Amino acid sequence: MSRNLLLPPIVDAVLPDIAGGEPNLLPVSALDEPLQVEVPMWKNSIPTPGSPERVWLFWNETEIAVREFTAPVTPQDRIFHVEDRHSHEGTHQIRYEVMTFNGGMADSHVLEITVDTTKPTFASGQGMLVFPPDVIADGITGEYLDLHDNVMATVPVYTTPKAGDTLTWFWDETRDENRQVGARVLAQADIGNPIEIGFRSDMIRESGDGTRLARYRVQDRAGNLGDFAGYATLEVKTSVRPRELDWPGVSEATGSGETLNLNPLNALSGVTVVLSDTADIRPDDKEVWIQWGEPGSVGAYRTKVPISDGGRSFRIPKEAVAAYIGGTVALHYEIIDAADQLHPSPHRGVKVGTLPVNGLPTVQCAGVYGGNLSLAAVPAGGAKLTLARWMLISTDQCVTIEMQGLSSSGTAVSEVVLDRHRVTPQEALDGLGAQGDLVIPRSVLEGLKRNATFDVTVSVSFDAGGSWPTTPNFPRLSPTLIA
Repeated sequence: MSRNLLLPPIVDAVLPDIAGGEPNLLPVSALDEPLQVEVPMWKNSIPTPGSPERVWLFWNETEIAVREFTAPVTPQDRIFHVEDRHSHEGTHQIRYEVMTFNGGMADSHVLEITVDTTKPTFASGQGMLVFPPDVIADGITGEYLDLHDNVMATVPVYTTPKAGDTLTWFWDETRDENRQVGARVLAQADIGNPIEIGFRSDMIRESGDGTRLARYRVQDRAGNLGDFAGYATLEVKTSVRPRELDWPGVSEATGSGETLNLNPLNALSGVTVVLSDTADIRPDDKEVWIQWGEPGSVGAYRTKVPISDGGRSFRIPKEAVAAYIGGTVALHYEIIDAADQLHPSPHRGVKVGTLPVNGLPTVQCAGVYGGNLSLAAVPAGGAKLTLARWMLISTDQCVTIEMQGLSSSGTAVSEVVLDRHRVTPQEALDGLGAQGDLVIPRSVLEGLKRNATFDVTVSVSFDAGGSWPTTPNFPRLSPTLIA
C-alpha cells in the first residue's frame, strides 16, 4: 500500500550546494560533535497516552533511534543527535518514518549527505608550481613585470580537483614564512582544465629583489587541508637589466677603437652599419634604430630598416656620408623594447677623410686654349665658367668660386663669381654653370695685367656652409691672360 512521502529530514550543518559540487556536503568541522538531525513536523498530530505517535530515524536503512509521543510534539522532541556514523566517508542516506495517533504510517523523502574526510594530495612528487620557462631562465625582471600584471604559474594535477576547492598561495623570502598573497576558489568550469594562479606584479616589486620561494596548498570544500606544495625557487631582478650594447661597426671603415676612419672613396655608394651578434637585441624588442649624426644636423640620417629582414646590417646613403667629409660623425643605435623603453648604445665616431684633389674636377673657363685666355676672344658678357659634378656631390653642399689676379700696376684684384651657393638638385646632376650663369665679367679681366696668370679657385663646404676649408679644396685653374 503506497503512502505519501513526508518532507526529508533537516541537517543544518551541511554546506549549500554549488554547481559541480558534492550535494549536501558535510564540513569536517561537523565531524567532531554529534550530528544534529531534525525531523520536520508532520500533519494531523494528536498523540495521547491511549493513542501514542512514534518516529523512527534511519541511517542507511538502519534504525538508529525511535521516539514515542503521548503529548503534543515539541520542536525539541524532533531533534536527534547521531553519534559517530557521520564521520565515515561516503554518501549517507537519512530518512524517518512516522506512525500517527490513528495508527497510520508515513515515510519521508531521503536526505543524502556527503562526507569527505580525504585531504587533497599531489598526483606526483611535491606538486611544485610550474612557471614559464623564461621566468625560470632569466628570472623575474623589471621588463617582464612591465609587460605582465601577474606572473602566472600552473598548478600540477592533484587528487582530486573539485568545484569549491580553495587554492591559497604564498610568496616567501625564507622557508615556512607562509606569507599568503592570493587565494582562489575553483568553479565547475575549472575542473578538467589547467589551473593557473597569479602572483601580482606590484606585490613582487614591493617584496624586492633576491631569491623568492613560491608555493601553495589546497583545501577542499569540506575543509580538508592538503599539505604545502614544495617550494619553487625564483630569482627576482626587478631593476631593469642593463643592456650589453657595444659599438656599431661600419663595413667600409677601418680601426677598432672609439673612432673609426673612413676613406670617402669607399663610400661612393654609401656605407653599411653593422651591429654585432653579441649586441643584446631581444626577440620581443619593438624596433632597432640606427642614428648617423646628431638628429637635426646636416647629413643626419635615421633608419630602422635592415638591408634584409631580421638582419643586423643597415645602409647609410652616400649623401649622409658626404656631409661629414673632413669631419667626424657620431654613430650609435637605439633599441626600443617591448615596454617602449629606450636603450641607446655607446656612441662611436667615424672620421671621414677628405677627397683627393686629383680626383676632383677643375673649374673650366670658356676661351682658354693651351693655358691662355685671349682677352680679345672674351665676349662682352664675360668669360663663362663651368664646374663638372664631382664624387659625393649633394644638395647639402655649398660652393664658392673666386677669381684672383694682379692689375697692370701690380695690385691684387679679386672677383667672387659664386658666393656660398647651395648646390641645387639639377646641379647635383649636371654640375655648375651648365646654364651659362657663372661668368667672370669682361670688365674685371680688362683690369688684369697682360701675359700674367690669374687663378680661379673653388671652395666647397660639405655641410651646407656650416664649415669651410681654410684654403680652396678643389683644383685651381691658372690660365695666362693675353691680349
